[in-house]
Formats: sequence, C-alpha cells, structure tokens
Amino acid sequence: MGGGGLNGSVAEPTGNQVAGDQPALVRGFAVASTDTGHQSSGGGFDSSFMQDQQAALDFEYIANGRVAVLAKQIIEGYYGKPVAHSYFIGCSTGGREAMLMSQRYPLYFDGIVAGAPAMRTGHSNLATRTVTVNLNKVASKGQDGRPIPGSGLSDGDRKAIIDKLLDVCDARDGSKDGMIFDPVGCTFKPADLQCPGARMDGCLSKEQVDAIQTGFSGPKDSRGNQVYPGFFFDTGITATGGGIPGLLASGNSVMSP
Repeated sequence: MGGGGLNGSVAEPTGNQVAGDQPALVRGFAVASTDTGHQSSGGGFDSSFMQDQQAALDFEYIANGRVAVLAKQIIEGYYGKPVAHSYFIGCSTGGREAMLMSQRYPLYFDGIVAGAPAMRTGHSNLATRTVTVNLNKVASKGQDGRPIPGSGLSDGDRKAIIDKLLDVCDARDGSKDGMIFDPVGCTFKPADLQCPGARMDGCLSKEQVDAIQTGFSGPKDSRGNQVYPGFFFDTGITATGGGIPGLLASGNSVMSP
C-alpha cells in the first residue's frame, strides 16, 4: 500500500518505490494507493480542506487505516484467501503517513517504509528557505536589483563541491560507488573548497563558503536556538530531477520538501 503525496495525488497502483524497474505489481503484489480524500489543483498544496474536521482527520491518518482494511477485504474476496503479508510504503507526506501507521495501526502491516517523512513542514520549509536566503546573498542581481535564483553558485562550483564531497566521504561506507551512505560520519566542510587567494575555477570564495555553511546549519531564532536541524551533505544537494531540486541545484529558489 502506498501513501498520498504532498499534493494529495494518487500514485499509480504499481508500487514503483519498491525496486526500480520491477514495481510491486509486476512482482506479484496487490497494490492499493490513496490520496486520503484530498486533491489539489495547480500543483500547490491547497490546505482549505483542513477547515473540515473530518477531512483533516482523514488526511492525517484515518483514511490510510480504512483503505488498508478495505484493500485486504477486496484481495481476500478476489483470491479466496487472506493476505499473507502486507507492507506500507510512502515518501514525503506518504512518509509521514507511514510513521503514523506504525503508531496508530501497528498490526496492519508486516513492514513499513517511511521515506523522507514530511514532519513539521512549517519548520522544514523555513530550513530550505534559510539555504536559499544565504545563497541569494552571494547571487547575481537582476535589473530589478533582486537576486537571480540559483546564480550564487556556477555549474562549475557545484561540480567542484560534489567532486570534493565524494573524494572525502564516498568510501566511508566501504564502497566507492558515487553514493554516500554514511552522511553522519561525513567530514566534508565547504571550507575545504575555499580559494587560498583570488577566486578561480574549482574553488569557492569565502562568501560562498559562508553562505553554504550557514544555510546548511539550519535556521536559528534571535537567541541562537536551533529551530530546525541542519542538513547533511550528500550527492543529492545538486540534483535537478525528481520534482524537487537539491538545496544547491541551479533551479533552486524557494522550495517545499
């Protein structure tokens, strides 16, 4: 079973998060997906439905529990036998739903995959904006005097960051494969790339280093208290695919997780 996305969309009932080009449906699983009774138009998150208490509760967790029960009943009716094993998979809002399923319906599934759970999204949105605000300080300005989104770093800067990041942290998990599976133990620092003198290709200015370091440290209030945790450095920070760009991607402006 899959959880709804951030915009209340219903994923195709194939379970494509299970294993690349071999989705769950192809592998012999029955798959159910739900938008928890909420649909948005225009690509944004329309929260007006939250004014209705039942709609809000359905979105929070109730709809997932009901769909799980109904899906199992439909499967049993069709195949003539109860479900042998069941799993819940969700990412973003679906990841939040996965966390809630483990707490409120712990016996419904044999396993739960909670990918990037969107918890306390008001705070996480503030964190992504903190990165953007700091990068805008070193961005080029348009004719209107406003920062040009994504111009705080060049494509060469981004490549240099990823190359250095991989050099420092890729092999920490025992395999040098272009992926970082030990972000906690990663010792990469933006200052590793600071130019020793004049700004040049392959290194960063002190202003760029400070912008990245401050942005990735997470937002703090006026007293210095951490409002939301900082971000790890991984190879996804410059990614442009998948709908939401990485924090340092060229198209990053003000994004929601």
